[in-house]
Amino acid sequence: MPKLVDAARVTTRDGAVWRTCGSCGVLAAMPPEITICDLCRIASSVVTASAERPAEPGELCTCGRPAVTVFLTGRFGPVGYCGLPDGGARDGDCPFCGEPRSTHDGRCPAYVLRPGGEQS
Repeated sequence: MPKLVDAARVTTRDGAVWRTCGSCGVLAAMPPEITICDLCRIASSVVTASAERPAEPGELCTCGRPAVTVFLTGRFGPVGYCGLPDGGARDGDCPFCGEPRSTHDGRCPAYVLRPGGEQS
């Protein structure tokens, strides 16, 4: 009898790993060398030919850690990424809204690239 795990194998690309997108926080099947989901890659490539830039001091990842890269997305604007594809801690309070992190399904709606600063 087929199992749910068998269906996942059929619908997932070879070598793909299910993990959190580094840009929007959605769970997606991605090849090991890719850090953002297909939708974010498409959205960011529509906005600019240079879809990312090095982070500047004070810019944060969606998990609250200091960003190392900033993705320039059409959907969310500039989004920081710390380089760790773990999605950040799922316990404790969100650094952006103060609510428990477990209440967020992906990126916090109150996320800002530079808390207390200009958002460009």
